[in-house]
Amino acid sequence: MKKNLFQKESKEEILSRIHKLNKDSQRLWGKMNVNQMLYHNAASIHIAYGEIKATAQGNWLSRQLMRYIIFKTDIPAPKEKANTFPEVDTVALNINPTDFNAEKNKVVNLLENFPAKPLYPTSPLLGKMTDENWARLLYTHFDHHLKQFGV
Repeated sequence: MKKNLFQKESKEEILSRIHKLNKDSQRLWGKMNVNQMLYHNAASIHIAYGEIKATAQGNWLSRQLMRYIIFKTDIPAPKEKANTFPEVDTVALNINPTDFNAEKNKVVNLLENFPAKPLYPTSPLLGKMTDENWARLLYTHFDHHLKQFGV
């Protein structure tokens, strides 16, 4: 399987990149600031646990295409083209955490302990999920947003 959060070295890679961020890190594209990005990524783990219910997106064909791209290739997510779930859209919801260290520590703790709980059997974007699917999806999601901030 491609890089995922069950692989020790892949998880350490993501954590190392997060530790390179600081409160003044600037985005290379998109609208989120660094605190919003950290909050958003923490929320993605809560979606994987089924703690945040996100609106289903796409149809059968788009789900199959996305499943193939995410699980079978290393094609990166397009910059500024991928829409997020309305429930975790920090910009649209005007969620703007002010404490960088708190957001960073929260997401680091979630990653270090992943998976701390059973993972939800479905994704609102990709449909039926295995634990390995979640580990891959979360890796690609974090990778995309860390690249957004140049790390």
